[in-house]
Formats: sequence, structure tokens, C-alpha cells
Amino acid sequence: MLTGVVLLALTACGGEQYTYLESEDGHMFARIPKDWDVQREGAVDYTLLQRDNMVNLFGFTPGDSTEPWRAEFRAGAGADKPAGFVESQHVDARWRSSFLLSTLIDGIVGDVDNLERSRVQVGDLDGYRVTYTKGEDDDMRRYDELYLIDARKSGVYLASLQCDQKCHQLYGDEIEDVLTTFRVEP
Repeated sequence: MLTGVVLLALTACGGEQYTYLESEDGHMFARIPKDWDVQREGAVDYTLLQRDNMVNLFGFTPGDSTEPWRAEFRAGAGADKPAGFVESQHVDARWRSSFLLSTLIDGIVGDVDNLERSRVQVGDLDGYRVTYTKGEDDDMRRYDELYLIDARKSGVYLASLQCDQKCHQLYGDEIEDVLTTFRVEP
């Protein structure tokens, strides 16, 4: 009886409102509005850290579990619709002692306008919420991003959304919801 009531309530409310994304290793979770399209989801074959002597084999230590994974999504075609991704990357054990999340952010973000960076904590992870703009006038895009790292420095987790200013005014609540519901679990 109770199951039927719950099912009836979900049906009456329009059913599920979100698409849930989960990394292959089961550690990273994100949700996007149901009417947004997942463009690509799966393992990635590149690293965030580029070192002169980097090889394709990662240095793992006991307890490491982050596997490189990315999901890309968008709310529709054009700059007037949000587009983004969530991603997890392993940090090679050989580089952890010298790895700084702030340096990674500087390298990814580059030369931008209106850069704002604030410290955040999501569960057991520390990191930064970063916003900035690129381009000018009608070509200007606003980026809203979350960069997180675990205490062992073994995994980096990113969430990034972008669109033009008009789009950000229309979809601001949805963008905020994607970023604030992004989760990583051990």
C-alpha cells in the first residue's frame, strides 16, 4: 500500500526531475536537470598533470581508488544554454608532495576576466569555487567551477558549467543546483 502511494506521488509530481551521473569507480556523483542531455560519459585517457618525465603509468599507493572519468552535458545547442562537465582525475603518487590545487587552477583557467576564487569544503574534500568570464560583448561566456581534492592528494574532482550572461540569468538556479549537489564519497 505504501509503495503504491509513493509511486502515485512521484507520478503526480511529474516523476524524476534529474539525471544522475556516477563515475565508474562509484566515488563521484552529480545530478543534472532531466531535460539536459548527457553528451559523453566514461573513462578518459589524459591526465591533469603534465610533467616532463610523465609516463602513462600512474604511481598508486595503498588506498588510492580514483580513476580518470568525465561526463559532459548540455541543456541544448548554443551559447544561450548551459554546458558543462564533471570529472575525476588521479594524482600520481610521485607528484603529490609538490601538488597544489591552486597551481592546477591557474594553469587551467589561464588569462580570464572577473576571476573570483573562494575556499570551499564539500564533505571530506577541500577546494575552491571559481568563477570568471572569457570573451567580450556577445561572445562573453561565464564559467562557474568547483575544484576539489582529497586529503591524501590522490584525487582531483572538477565540476564546470558555462554559458553566456543571458543564459546565466535564465539558468542560474539550475547551474547552482548542479554545483551544490556534486558529491564525492570514499
